[in-house]
Amino acid sequence: MLYRGGHLKIVEKKDHVFFSYDFFLSVDKRLEMKMLRALIDGGKMRINISLVALVFLIAGCSSMGGRNAASKKDDALKSCRDYSESSASFMTFTKTMNPKNILKFSIRHDAGCKVVNELYPYWVMNEEDGHCEDLNSREKKYFSPANIKYSDKQASFSLGVIDMMNEKQKEIAVDNKITVKLSGSNGNCSATANFSVKQKGSEAEAINVSNLHAEVKFLSIKKVFIKGMKVGNSPYNKSIDVSE
Repeated sequence: MLYRGGHLKIVEKKDHVFFSYDFFLSVDKRLEMKMLRALIDGGKMRINISLVALVFLIAGCSSMGGRNAASKKDDALKSCRDYSESSASFMTFTKTMNPKNILKFSIRHDAGCKVVNELYPYWVMNEEDGHCEDLNSREKKYFSPANIKYSDKQASFSLGVIDMMNEKQKEIAVDNKITVKLSGSNGNCSATANFSVKQKGSEAEAINVSNLHAEVKFLSIKKVFIKGMKVGNSPYNKSIDVSE
């Protein structure tokens, strides 16, 4: 069986078996919600069944997971369509914890590649089934676009994570105005993002940024790596220490 977290305890007493769990299964949605309700109501659920019945329960859950695999994949793809339809991604954020999950920043456009006033981030949860979802409440502080301004084929915005980077260190100043530019036609549109980075004692450099990558330890960001291209298409890779 697949677990989202916690562990399963099994205790055998004579002709009965007791099992308890600390979190819930992610094999079958109905069973998952039933167990989650039990957690909310009582903290732990104890089921008194025969050892044979428990074996059949485990086998049944495993088979349900196999039968539902294809439909879950379809559901995951459907969950991403609303995010990706008529939009162009221009930047990603990743982290060392759950590194396959990708936060994509996208901008909506019409068939002529003009901005339709919607700029947003969303997670592609590749550590799970590849479904897409919004930021949670804690993440919005750092990754929800603010101070958004739109024009014909471009937009600009700021991010809390960049404010945090600038507050934690003074060696490298990142301009917290990210400019997004759309190009293309007939619905075949692409987008790029750029900001300026100034290292202490040097001139500011314009960077076409493609990825921000965070080194996470003990649930806090310790370093941020900026990856992109300089003017003239030379690679740009910079590590910024934001640890306390």
